[in-house]
Amino acid sequence: MSTATYDMLVTKMTENLGVDASRVRPDATFADLELDSLAALELGVILEEDLGLTFDLDELRREEMTFGQFSAHVERLLAEKRSAAVDAV
Repeated sequence: MSTATYDMLVTKMTENLGVDASRVRPDATFADLELDSLAALELGVILEEDLGLTFDLDELRREEMTFGQFSAHVERLLAEKRSAAVDAV
């Protein structure tokens, strides 16, 4: 998991969703952070707008997904996007 991606996601969670930064840790689930399905949807929209990534809402609502796993998932999606951009050139 990239520290830059993790830190960016923490910032998005705290600034856009009002999550207390001290509660965000790699092993915290979205349920631990008290994010409901509406907050998950909002996070998905924010990341789509800011990063151009598309998320399956079911991925974001998986209660057992930890924040660290989510960060790694976002990192993979970003790497795939970069790879596709390079392949297109």
